[in-house]
Amino acid sequence: MEDHAEAGGLDQEIGVATAQGERIEGAGGMKKLRRRRRSPASPPIGALMRYGERIVRVVAEARGQRAVIESNGEDGRVFRSNVKWASLEHLGGQLF
Repeated sequence: MEDHAEAGGLDQEIGVATAQGERIEGAGGMKKLRRRRRSPASPPIGALMRYGERIVRVVAEARGQRAVIESNGEDGRVFRSNVKWASLEHLGGQLF
């Protein structure tokens, strides 16, 4: 057996990531698969959701994981804007 006592036995490879970023090699040659982040689900059309402090209605889907929402301004005018799905939250048990 070879003696790996150099630098206190810490001459092993600690972690090597591949170019794709999918497989990692840890100490001892064990291989782990990296799990990909789950993409947020598209909100249903017509759903009431929370966007910051406002309650909004989802009108349509847009490109790039975005949704078109409608909200009412202070003067009663209806505004439409595009927001990311991740910024929308489902309403809890209480509406207001």
